[in-house]
Amino acid sequence: MKSLLKLGILAAALTVALAAKAEPTLPTDAEVQAHLAALEGVFEGAENVTPFGPLSIAFSFVREENGDVHAHSAQDASTWIDLRFTREGDTWRFAEGASMPGLGVQEYTMDLVGHGESGFVWEVVGRPGFLQAVTYADAEGIRLTVSLRGKPHVDFKLPRVVGPRAEQIAAELARRAAGDFSRASR
Repeated sequence: MKSLLKLGILAAALTVALAAKAEPTLPTDAEVQAHLAALEGVFEGAENVTPFGPLSIAFSFVREENGDVHAHSAQDASTWIDLRFTREGDTWRFAEGASMPGLGVQEYTMDLVGHGESGFVWEVVGRPGFLQAVTYADAEGIRLTVSLRGKPHVDFKLPRVVGPRAEQIAAELARRAAGDFSRASR
């Protein structure tokens, strides 16, 4: 009887260990669509964490005709961030690119690998632990965290902006995305 009890305890422990190592749960298509809908809009925040110090930034996420959700934020022609959520076949992807003077352009595409309370998890395929992003969006705003080689890299906390201020930000971002840096920033 004791050996059956020990076997039962061992089986329970093994089940818990295997569950802890299970692959992250992929969201349903409806959950991804709801997440992308929550990302649509204008967001702006100050004192966002970057490797170069605090950064004030704004994004206007727009749903494009092909279903992509896209945002581009540029300070000037050599300093910008571009974010795109897209579907390729059965795979959801998050493409991010950025340019900084002296560093050049960095571009990566990550696949959706899971989701949970903290948001949707994206990783570069074939390079586990290299680059991971977590996106979260709700009615109040968005949060984008990026880990590089397992260490915190970027943490954007951007409240949602609505009304005339949102329209002003969206117009400024669109102007800059088109390469027009002639006027002073907002």
